[in-house]
Amino acid sequence: MLIKISFITTLVFLPLMQGCSPVHQPEDAAFFANQSIVNSSKAVLHEGISDVIYFHLNPKTPRDMVEKALHGVIYQSKTIELVSTTNNLILRKKDGSIITTYRRPQSQQVYEWVELANNIIEDTLKNDEELAKAGRESINKVFFNTLLKSLDPHSRYADPFEATVNKMIRGGNNLGLLVLKNGNKILVDKILKHGAANQSGLKINDEIVAINGKILHTLDITSIYSLLYNTKGALTLTIRRSENNPFDITIEQSKRLDNTVKVTLVENFLFIKINSFNETTTHQLLDKVDAYFKDSKKNIPGIVLDLQDNPGGLLISAIEVADLFLDYGVISNVRGRHPQSYQIFQAKAGDLFNNIPVVILINKNTASAAEILAAALKDNQRAVVLGYSSYGKGTVQTIPSLSNQAEMSITWANFFSPSGKQINQIGITPDVCLNNVRDGFPNNTPLFDNDGEESTKAKCLQGKGNNASTENVAIHILKNQEFYELLLKQ
Repeated sequence: MLIKISFITTLVFLPLMQGCSPVHQPEDAAFFANQSIVNSSKAVLHEGISDVIYFHLNPKTPRDMVEKALHGVIYQSKTIELVSTTNNLILRKKDGSIITTYRRPQSQQVYEWVELANNIIEDTLKNDEELAKAGRESINKVFFNTLLKSLDPHSRYADPFEATVNKMIRGGNNLGLLVLKNGNKILVDKILKHGAANQSGLKINDEIVAINGKILHTLDITSIYSLLYNTKGALTLTIRRSENNPFDITIEQSKRLDNTVKVTLVENFLFIKINSFNETTTHQLLDKVDAYFKDSKKNIPGIVLDLQDNPGGLLISAIEVADLFLDYGVISNVRGRHPQSYQIFQAKAGDLFNNIPVVILINKNTASAAEILAAALKDNQRAVVLGYSSYGKGTVQTIPSLSNQAEMSITWANFFSPSGKQINQIGITPDVCLNNVRDGFPNNTPLFDNDGEESTKAKCLQGKGNNASTENVAIHILKNQEFYELLLKQ
C-alpha cells in the first residue's frame, strides 16, 4: 500500500532540506585568497557576513549589519563603549579615555567591514579581561545573533556545540540529554522532558564517566556529543553519583529515536498525531499506519490528522507527508530573493489513503512546516481544517555551515499555500473554528468573510474559553458526510 515516496530522492532542494548551502564565491574572495596570513576568526566573520548577504531574504548593507553587530558585542562590556561619529567609530573606556579611533570604510566591500569588525573585537578583548575570558566563540555568537536578529526574528547563529546537537536532532535522535564539561568531569546539565533520557534514571549533575566503555575525561565536548548522539545500538552510560560507586544506565536505540508520529484508533477513526517533522517522520508514519490498513477486519471511515502544538521542522518532511494524501496538485510554493529559493512542490500521482475523509486539527502553536501541510490539504480540498488560527510562521531558513563548525539559520524565502495565500504573520484559518462550536457541534456558518485574512484570523483566536473537545468535533464532522463535503467546498 504505502510505497509512494520515490519522489523524495528526486527533489533538488538541498539548502532547505539538508541544511547545506550551494557553493558560492563572494565578490571579494580573491582578497582573502591572496593574503599571506588569514586569521581564522576573521575568516569566520567574512564567511558569515557573506552568507547573510548572499542568502537572506532582505539583507542590509555591510555597514548597517556590521555596526549593529559591533554595538551588540561592545554592549556586553562593563568597561568599554563604542561611539559612532560621522566618519569614525571610537572605542573608548567608559571613563572617556579613548582606546582607538577607526575610520569607517567608504565602500560596501565586505572585506573592508570584516577588517574593521575584527580590529574592534580584538582591541576590545585586549582591554576587557572579562570578555577575553569568555573567548572568541562567545563573541562570534553575540556578533552574529545581534546581526541576524536585526533582520528578522527567525534567523540565528548556532555555535559549534549547538550546531552539532542541532544536526543530530534533525537526524531524528531523541536522546534529550545535554551535558557540560567542568574541568575533567562530564556532568548532566539538562534532561529534556520528552527525550529518552528522561525515563532512564539519570539525574542533573550526574557525572558521566564513560560511554559504552570509552573514558571521557580527555575528550572535547563535541566528541562527547558525537558519542552520545551518533552511537548505534544500545547506549551505556557509566555514571558516578555523589560518593557512590559507578554504575551503568543503558538506553536502547529504539527509545532514542525521535518518535514524532503516534497513531491510535478511536471509534474506528484513525488518529495520527505528528509532533514535529524530522528526517524520519515520513517513514514513521508509513510504518505505523500500514498495520491498520493491512488488517482487512478494520474499516477506517476517516482520519484525524492532529497538528496541534506542532512547531514545524524539516520542510521536506511536511512536503512528503502532504504528498501521501494527494493524487495531484500543488503542495506549496516557495519564493525569495535568491534564485535558488524558488521552488514549486507538486504532488505525485497516487493518494495512498484512497481519498478517505480527513480532518486536520490545528491551534495557535501550529507553525511553519505544519502550516504547509495543513494548507496543502485544505487548498486541494483534501481535508477539513478544525481548531483555531495557526501561528503564522511562513518563512523558510537555509542553514549554511561555517569553517569553525558553527551554522547559521538564515531566512531566505517565504512559503505560500497552493492558492497563493501568504502564511507568514497570517497563518491558516480553519474551516471550522472551535469558537463557533456550541454544545459539541460546529456551527454551519462559514467563517470566511470579505474583511481580509488578518480580520478573519482574529475571529478564530485561541483562548476564548470554549471547552469543546476538538477530537469529538472532528469525529462528528467525519460521521456526517454531507456536512464534511460542504465544509470542503466552502
